[in-house]
Amino acid sequence: MNWFEAQTLMERARDKTKGKPIANNTRLYERHDNNYEIRLHGNVIMIIHKDCVIPLDGGWKTVTTKERLNRFLPFGYVYQKDWVWYIERGNNTYEFDNIHSIDNDGNVRLIE
Repeated sequence: MNWFEAQTLMERARDKTKGKPIANNTRLYERHDNNYEIRLHGNVIMIIHKDCVIPLDGGWKTVTTKERLNRFLPFGYVYQKDWVWYIERGNNTYEFDNIHSIDNDGNVRLIE
């Protein structure tokens, strides 16, 4: 999901303060900085900016968190191997905890 898709969904929300349901136990919220976030069970798993998305685990590296990230990430695929999470993007694989953001062109920015 990119920023414009999030904006379109939020326009149809009945009560923006309660977020827009987008999957089971998953809601989209508008942030105070005019960006959006996706929460699973109240934990932020993705922040959506106009120029990038920031994937997060919300403190819970679960099968459901991975499924929601894979459903809503515009680029890449989250998977687990030997208890470590990764995002695969094209021919590249990145350790999930080292990723800062993924820009709208699909370029992965790592934490410095």
